[in-house]
Amino acid sequence: MFPKIPKTPPLPNATFGLFPAACHYADGTFIPDKNSNTCPKTAPHTGAKFTFWHPDLTTMHVWVWYPNPAGLYSSTNPLVARSTPAEHPAAGEGRAAPAARP
Repeated sequence: MFPKIPKTPPLPNATFGLFPAACHYADGTFIPDKNSNTCPKTAPHTGAKFTFWHPDLTTMHVWVWYPNPAGLYSSTNPLVARSTPAEHPAAGEGRAAPAARP
């Protein structure tokens, strides 16, 4: 993660994404919030304990340890099945489900 997009990418042809400032909770959920002082002490929908806050971040996605025919920097991988909240109930709004391996 980077505080902003680097002028010179650390890897050739790297692409970047943005992750908003957010309050994070023990169950993996998060709530976008520009101010750490306004983070609820527990997650509104789950009651999970507040764990940390971070400012806006710039991310670089790289498929390093799993092959991706869509490309090294693609944000998705057709070889990885997408999980649903029914399969992973903790993967509700604001949380990515664990990646399934084929």
